[in-house]
Amino acid sequence: NTLTMALEAQYRGIDAGFALGYDQYGTSASDNWPGADTAFNVLEWFFGVAFTLHVVLKLLCMWHDFFCEFWNLLDTFIVGAWLFSSLSADKLIFDPMVLRLARLARLLRLMVLVRTIQLFDALYLMTTAIKASLLALMWSIMLLVLFLVMMGLLLQKLAEPY
Repeated sequence: NTLTMALEAQYRGIDAGFALGYDQYGTSASDNWPGADTAFNVLEWFFGVAFTLHVVLKLLCMWHDFFCEFWNLLDTFIVGAWLFSSLSADKLIFDPMVLRLARLARLLRLMVLVRTIQLFDALYLMTTAIKASLLALMWSIMLLVLFLVMMGLLLQKLAEPY
């Protein structure tokens, strides 16, 4: 899903560059990536249905405990916004893609595991002091790339209407 969102942001960026008349963007995105628009629509439906099934199955399995966790409520809101925007002729006042970025924030929950699981000891050491070696460097690069992708997608979505 993250890779699809990044590719779609690149696709829209190419289109925006072409519409603004930048020299490096001589052709539209549909000419550069033929069939990408259809692929993005298919992938949006695929991930939308998958996330809907995820929420429904979680709700069926957890029942009352489902509503006690914030992340489940966030997922329900995101799926509801996607369903409304996909099945309704009315448009939302915000882009549901921004809500999909919120799902990426769920990965930050892994930081809680860092304190409890011995396997991530090197990552915990990296966050407390600079004692780690290549393993800590790998984890820091992964976290920074995740953060940069999230911020880049958010800024692209916010700046696209302008």
